[in-house]
Amino acid sequence: MSVNLSSIIDQDHLSPSLRTLWSSLTGRQRQLVTDRLQAGLFSRNETVCTAGEPAGRLYVLVSGTLKESACGQDGRQQILRLLRPVTLFGFQAYFSEDSYPTTVTALERCQVLMLPMDTVTSLMRTNRHVSEYFLRQLSSELAFSFSRTVSLTQKHIRGRLAEALLLLLECGAASDGQTLSTYMSREDLASFSNMTTSNAIRTLSAFAKEGLVSLDGKRIRILQEEELHRISLLG
Repeated sequence: MSVNLSSIIDQDHLSPSLRTLWSSLTGRQRQLVTDRLQAGLFSRNETVCTAGEPAGRLYVLVSGTLKESACGQDGRQQILRLLRPVTLFGFQAYFSEDSYPTTVTALERCQVLMLPMDTVTSLMRTNRHVSEYFLRQLSSELAFSFSRTVSLTQKHIRGRLAEALLLLLECGAASDGQTLSTYMSREDLASFSNMTTSNAIRTLSAFAKEGLVSLDGKRIRILQEEELHRISLLG
């Protein structure tokens, strides 16, 4: 698939730090990225990369939502985080000289850019701005992992589910600003909240009875965002 990189760089949702990174590249470096960049479209439930595969690519999510998950010793899937535009992933395992530790799957139709990591390391050797950018990315992801670990292990069920719903809302909402645009099955919602499916369904129903959310089939509409924040903070 051909890549119109200029249109992607010009998108409003592109983070300022990524814009700054792109502007720090020389013309030759930009051409190198453009020449080696590939694009792919992934349908819902299609896998982008699989745990155990050799880590050799940098991935950039351009549109859609992805879930990143790992399997425990009992074979149960644990969703660790949701990826939304514009997120970079896949580089962590490469820097640690390891295979991909997680599986990344599309929750909806997604466009993903892919760049060989040897291109990234080449840029890092010749442009300190690229190295500094990835150091910041690694530090930010480490801080998020610490925060998420505390949430999943110490918050009560209500706090965990409230946090999960708010993270889904951050991924996008319908035109009303309240209905979650990303559909997540009740099983996935339970995995993302680190609870059983029955507990997730029961707690979600309780939220609906309390007027915090409304349920329309598989769709979830957030009615009281501030209250969900309060529940999440209280844990």
